[in-house]
Amino acid sequence: MNNLKELFHMFKKPLIVLLVVGIIYGGIKYIIPAVQNAGASKTPIVSITVKNNKIYTQGSRISKKDFKITAIHKSGKKSNVSSDDFILSTNKPALTGRTTAVKVSLKSSSDINAVVKVKNKREKIMSFNCGSPSSKDVQAVLYSNGELCFEGNGDVLEFDDDNNDFPWKNFESDDKNSIVSVSFENSVAPTSMDNWFSDIETLEYVKNIPVSVESMSGTFENCILLKKTPSVSACKNLLNMTDAYNGCIALEYASKIPKSVKNTTRAFSECTELQTGADLTRAEGITTSTGMYNDCKKMTKTTMPPNVKIIDEMYEGCINLKEMPEIPGTVISMESTYSGDVSLNSLTIIPKNVENVVNCFQGCQKAAGILWVDANPSDYNGFISDAAVATTVDLQGNSQMLDVLANTSDENVNITVNGNAPNKELTNAYDVEIED
Repeated sequence: MNNLKELFHMFKKPLIVLLVVGIIYGGIKYIIPAVQNAGASKTPIVSITVKNNKIYTQGSRISKKDFKITAIHKSGKKSNVSSDDFILSTNKPALTGRTTAVKVSLKSSSDINAVVKVKNKREKIMSFNCGSPSSKDVQAVLYSNGELCFEGNGDVLEFDDDNNDFPWKNFESDDKNSIVSVSFENSVAPTSMDNWFSDIETLEYVKNIPVSVESMSGTFENCILLKKTPSVSACKNLLNMTDAYNGCIALEYASKIPKSVKNTTRAFSECTELQTGADLTRAEGITTSTGMYNDCKKMTKTTMPPNVKIIDEMYEGCINLKEMPEIPGTVISMESTYSGDVSLNSLTIIPKNVENVVNCFQGCQKAAGILWVDANPSDYNGFISDAAVATTVDLQGNSQMLDVLANTSDENVNITVNGNAPNKELTNAYDVEIED
């Protein structure tokens, strides 16, 4: 014991010195910065700086802990910002491009923010020459993040979809090199994109459509993971959108259709998640919309192209559509337009130029109210068959064929003409004298 005491006395002074040094070091490293931060935080924050040097692979998560946020106070002093005190605009890497723009905002004041571009892991896997007239002018480049980017200058070659000639489609079922997203450099200017990405079941996102495109027939047909259509509002020469998104069963949003488009046949057919149709109010060029929204089972809202002529099967099988949109006076054919729309309740007008109404309201079990008809159609079989099961539809208007049309209901007493039972003897257009 005496030896231990002697040993302690021997090292007493050095131990005290060491302890003092430790206290001073701790104060410099921890206490003083904490005091400085506390002092700085007493003045308002006017801005922040953001650092993040991490590289993100597709499918990884952008986390708050990856960021170093520094607050700049009104006093000019700086302090660290805790992860509890800021929010990120996204936690997922962008599906296209070399970087992801992340907006960092203070919870206490969202107008104090900063945008940092974090790096995406995007390595070139392979490329395909596809330019026209020179194939080397444009390359379709497949990157490790699943992005297919069209790079270069000018037009792109035509390919034969029947023979699966599109070079990038060889990888549609390759788990390691599947196409998840598509982008185009501004200098790439294809005129046709017919069937380019049809049946690519891994495609989730398309950044942009080149303004040069004139035809999009079947471009994204059966892309079952695509949820949003890219904007085509700047495509002033786009004419054909036949089958453009046909079978895109996950599609939830459809962009505005430009006035140059003429044909939207089956453009959104079987898009079963689509609730609101594309804005067609300025699509003045559309004349044919056959089956445009056929079997869009969740659709509840829609608009009509102002000059359309053919709307056969346009809303066939749209079982949640309740309101019949106003039909433009240009329409000449409405065959099966609302066939099977079991929720359709509110009716409007059938204009005088309509020539074909075969099965137009077939199966519209909840149809009710006044259906105004000005047309004298030459084709009308099944016009209102199996409709108005427990409701009443009264046909009114300037048509001389109201009784004939009402009698297509197979003697349904719920279908009336100007409030009365239809004349049972008038079952054929030949029974009616049509005045010009």
